[in-house]
Parts: sequence; structure tokens; C-alpha cells
Amino acid sequence: MLHIAPTADAEGMLTVSLGGEWRYGLGTGHPSTLFDKRHPIKEVHKIIFIEDGLTFWDSSLISFIKKTQDEAKTKNIPVDTSNLSPGIRRLLALAASIPAL
Repeated sequence: MLHIAPTADAEGMLTVSLGGEWRYGLGTGHPSTLFDKRHPIKEVHKIIFIEDGLTFWDSSLISFIKKTQDEAKTKNIPVDTSNLSPGIRRLLALAASIPAL
């Protein structure tokens, strides 16, 4: 389950709250929704990921975050994953070390 909660500040920070079960086939969403022009925050300047009741996850969660990071990089938007669990951060670091095909 994906929760997107834009922060109230004028800095354009977007907080992405990750909760519930993340399994392939459950329709967990696509990172493009974070960059949708119809989003409440017109100019996103930073994306922050947090865990909020995350009960189960598989590689679909890592894939979602990694794709978000990749898209944000093309737009020069920093992504903060420091609030995620160490296991998720380690897998993200591993995914980042593998060259794209």
C-alpha cells in the first residue's frame, strides 16, 4: 500500500509514507505518480521516504524506491531514505552499485 503525504511547507518537500504489504502483483503503484503534474505539490524539491506500518515487503518495494530515485535524479531532486530500515537501505545501496543494462 502506498501513501503519499505532501508536507505543508513551502519548500516543496514530498514525504512518501510506505505502509502495508509490498508484494509483486498487489498493484503497489508506479513512481510516476510522485511526479504527476496534477500532484498537490507543483514543484517537488525533495522526496523523503518513511516507513508507516510496513508489514511485509519484497523486491517490489526496493524496485519502487530505486525507480523513484532514478527519476528524481533526472530532475535533480534529492531523495532522503535515511528514515528507512537498515535492511532496505542496504538493498538500495546494492541496487545502486549494479550498472544499468
